[in-house]
Amino acid sequence: MQCLIIYNEEDAEYNEWFINHLIECLEKYDIDAGLLIKEKIYFDGLTHEIKYNGEARPLPDAIVNRTRDFTVSMFFEQAGVKVFNSTFVTMIGNDKYMAVDFVKNTGVPVPESYLLKKGDKFEQIIDKEMVVKSLHGHGGSEVYAVSSNDELEEIRKRTEDDMILQEKLIPSEEEYPLGKDLRVYIVGNKIVAGMMRSSDKDFRSNFSLGGRADIHNLTDKELSIVKKITDAVYIDHAAIDLIYDKGDPVFNEIEDMCGSRMLYENTDIDIADMFAKHIADTLKG
Repeated sequence: MQCLIIYNEEDAEYNEWFINHLIECLEKYDIDAGLLIKEKIYFDGLTHEIKYNGEARPLPDAIVNRTRDFTVSMFFEQAGVKVFNSTFVTMIGNDKYMAVDFVKNTGVPVPESYLLKKGDKFEQIIDKEMVVKSLHGHGGSEVYAVSSNDELEEIRKRTEDDMILQEKLIPSEEEYPLGKDLRVYIVGNKIVAGMMRSSDKDFRSNFSLGGRADIHNLTDKELSIVKKITDAVYIDHAAIDLIYDKGDPVFNEIEDMCGSRMLYENTDIDIADMFAKHIADTLKG
């Protein structure tokens, strides 16, 4: 069987080690694997055929979509190709408001959130510190704290994307950590590990922005939140991020194309191998 991994060109360069390792792991499980660059693929929506670098090529048995683009998943699903993750997971994993709206309906606590479409005016008065994020940003990029409507509008002028405005939660009663969140890695709809990220310098605790990361055993409340989400949607491989409201866990976002550097740097967990085995087990039935 053949499984192709699709990345945007820029992301492929940044994630070269993970891509090569995932290919090696897939081949260990007798899956012929390779990389495709999205910008070099021609998708024929009528025939559901593809060309790569201008040459027609047969469809694979499976696709790992790491482009953050749900239309890539949709194209291959409609062509009868098994896709990891599904179109829906890629949609909610790359649209912060859609994710919050979906998870809220499962009964999981979420921050107070407002969708800010480009060009629409936000009519309510901001009288407390809030967080505004690009709807499709990742890695802590385009995330800002604002305390007034003027600050919000200045940020919106600099951003082309739609945005989400949320209440700024306080992680704990103590002054520190300033930023704290829990990344829960999922493979085959099961929890692999939790990594607690924290920062004393920034309310954004992302590992890529210099936050600390430590392995974390999930509490009953954290487990309950994750289970409600995985009961509602099947996740092949992604991360569920939780934040804290004075110690209580609250849903933050789903990261479809989740980074795993902090797992490899802080644990002996080989999540690429686990993902590869899940792919092989799924394809072989």
